[in-house]
Amino acid sequence: MMRILRVLGLSGLFCILPPPLVSYLAAQAVPVQPLPFTGAPFTSTIAELQSASAAMPPTQDYGAEILYEEGIYRIAADGTLKYQHRLIYRVDTDATVKGWAEISSEWDPWFENQSQLHARVLQTNGVFIDLDQKTITGAPVKADDSETFSSQHVRRAPLPGMAIGAIVEETESAEEKIPYFSGGALYRYVFQENVPTGRSRMIVELSSTMPYKEIIRELSGISVTRNEVDGLRRVVYEATGLAPSHESDIDLETDTPHTPMVEFATGTS
Repeated sequence: MMRILRVLGLSGLFCILPPPLVSYLAAQAVPVQPLPFTGAPFTSTIAELQSASAAMPPTQDYGAEILYEEGIYRIAADGTLKYQHRLIYRVDTDATVKGWAEISSEWDPWFENQSQLHARVLQTNGVFIDLDQKTITGAPVKADDSETFSSQHVRRAPLPGMAIGAIVEETESAEEKIPYFSGGALYRYVFQENVPTGRSRMIVELSSTMPYKEIIRELSGISVTRNEVDGLRRVVYEATGLAPSHESDIDLETDTPHTPMVEFATGTS
């Protein structure tokens, strides 16, 4: 719903409320409740997770419902990136128990520190199980062919307590040691998965003196909040009620992306 604030001119109705009435109205004001999952990862209570889950009941069409997804890009003055992906979802079918049973993240020691994995699973009995860091394994990423060599590695671990009805929260974090490209970079965050998504946020933080260009694609209902404090620019893109993507056996070449996404660049050209 669009809300329009109209200001009356000098000819409009004007009145002054007495101080006691002003104090009474202020006391009756309903406090604004923060949106779910706006705090740090793994701080949501059992009640908050269950409430968000109840707002997205299971359907026969999908094996999971994503309650919340978030990508945070923190870009330092030297161009290095700290990225964190956060995902909260509910498991609805046996296929998802098996197919989503792992958390993983790739990283490249050439320019990145080792990626970090964290997760917890809220079981249907209301008990959390945390990912045991000792279960995380790492290995080089195999190239698609024998003539290609890569320095990439992958870390992965099995998620504990996976079962129908479980609510999973996970984060994957990456941090660059040196900029992947010193002249700036292009980043892309997709606001769509192959299952319904209740709410998705993308957050960008960087120096207000750094170049910043953005393109918002196929997201007519997106909310964008911008602010600058003490030389730090912060932009938050948020969308709700996102429909899932649909796979097709027809894949025509096009220069116009049809996937809901935000692209931003930090280069000078």
